[in-house]
Amino acid sequence: MSPSSSPATTLSPSSSAAPTPLPPPECSNGDQASYRGSIASTISGKSCQKWTDQDPHSHSRTPENYPDFGLG
Repeated sequence: MSPSSSPATTLSPSSSAAPTPLPPPECSNGDQASYRGSIASTISGKSCQKWTDQDPHSHSRTPENYPDFGLG
């Protein structure tokens, strides 16, 4: 399950109240097409692949194929 599909909750062992949902992180809303933040790693600590790189995973979402999307 991805972090954006279910809100995180806080739990207090001394409280009998229902958990309070936390707001989603800044980068977890929608399809992320407009996200221009500084997050460069996953929750588990892996580095994110740049859109301009084809290694370790090749993809078609390159700056050349999407020139107006700020991928480069």
